[in-house]
Amino acid sequence: MRKPVVCVLSEIPKVADVIRQSCSTVVSKVTSVEPDNITEKDVKLLDEAEVIVSEPHFARHWLYGRPNLKLVHGTWAGIDSIMKLISAGGETPSFKYCKFGGVFGQPMAEYVVGQIVAHERNFRLAYKNSNLLHVLIFLSSELRDFMFNESRPLNSLSIGILGFGEIAKKVAEACKAFGMKIWTLVTTVPSDENKCLYVDEYRPAEGIDELLASCHYVCNILPSTQLTRGLLDNEKLKACSPKCSVFINVGRGDICTEDSILQALR
Repeated sequence: MRKPVVCVLSEIPKVADVIRQSCSTVVSKVTSVEPDNITEKDVKLLDEAEVIVSEPHFARHWLYGRPNLKLVHGTWAGIDSIMKLISAGGETPSFKYCKFGGVFGQPMAEYVVGQIVAHERNFRLAYKNSNLLHVLIFLSSELRDFMFNESRPLNSLSIGILGFGEIAKKVAEACKAFGMKIWTLVTTVPSDENKCLYVDEYRPAEGIDELLASCHYVCNILPSTQLTRGLLDNEKLKACSPKCSVFINVGRGDICTEDSILQALR
């Protein structure tokens, strides 16, 4: 089988070097193009490539019209920017697109837990007070009152996770390790033997209001699709009122709009 030519169009350091080292037996050549400064020579490299490895927002400008292109491999998990390009152009691509998955669960889970802990321990106020002279005496009365009267242990809290793919499972596992109650929104509630050990409550789409009303934190990990765009509108967000839920979005931003958030807060 003939070995393909790979062109890397990425701002991520050393991607081309890693491919050269790890895929030397299956590719014939690996070239690299700076995405912010495409020259005529670079265009020729892209035309030569059968495989392009790139961030979606760079790749979408150079996908069509490439005579040899058979595969585009993204460096991110999301595919919405590529799908928007295809939808807008109406032209079926001649290549296959492969997203990069299976590695983002751990860092995303750490981010979500970090945000929860930072909010519950009011790290912003603690940092502010770290620059004040009276912290040397003890603590500001504002921070002391918060720490001893308002701070909540994580095992007294619940989190609702919207979506339950690979990343969401890692988030659920991390939050459950701190004793949080885990709710998740799924397309289909699994049978008892297929349920995840880290999940306490499953809800289908029609149960989203109950989930929002029951959770101290709501974490969106849904992709951008026709079913999810604008899902958390003003009326849906009002369901968060009972627990004054904190919204953490590690999915796609179009699940809600700034206006819907502001209206719900009012």
